[in-house]
Amino acid sequence: MIDANRDLPDVWRAVGTAYRKVHAVRFPSGVTGDVETDRVILRVTDPVSQMHAWIVELARGLDALHPEATGLVREMHTLVDQSAQALTTSATSLLHGDVNMWNILVDEGAASLIDWDEPRIGDPAKEIVLLDKHAWLFNDSGLDNAFFEGYEARAAEPNTSLHRVVQTTRWATSSDWVNFETLPLAPEQLERTGRWKTALRRYVADLDAHIERLRAIVADTT
Repeated sequence: MIDANRDLPDVWRAVGTAYRKVHAVRFPSGVTGDVETDRVILRVTDPVSQMHAWIVELARGLDALHPEATGLVREMHTLVDQSAQALTTSATSLLHGDVNMWNILVDEGAASLIDWDEPRIGDPAKEIVLLDKHAWLFNDSGLDNAFFEGYEARAAEPNTSLHRVVQTTRWATSSDWVNFETLPLAPEQLERTGRWKTALRRYVADLDAHIERLRAIVADTT
């Protein structure tokens, strides 16, 4: 497992290289899919409609967690529409599909992605955001800049920032955090899960600031 709290830039660079090699396996824009043992299933997908559907999903939980955010949900929808061209022409690639620190092994300057149980086809910007979110839960800062050196590309905007706001809010407002204390988890897992819940709730509390940054990025890139 990569230690997001302590690993050095050369480790993050190696992780970026590993993800670059995975995401180099490209597919036509406008499709998503699943990779099975004997076949690849592709579906024509409208990424704009998909993003709107995710926002509708998160809005239900957001009403309970941050009821004054109704206007922010409307703005999310608006920002998605303003980014429609970028979303519909985004890269589509092979994705690992199960992004977390436990699925990355680093040895002698090279990183390997393990546990390929859920490979997907989709926008690599979403996978980079999920990795950044998971790193942030460990180190409160996210991916090291060295990751993008190994990845040999900067974050694709505005797609990356849209996914960051939508996917983080979506997870924070999901049912994953309901009564997790009753699950048969080891003490350190319970402590870590509680810490993550607090961090995600803090993100939602600052959602207006995240939307403001997203608004500026969309204005600069569309």
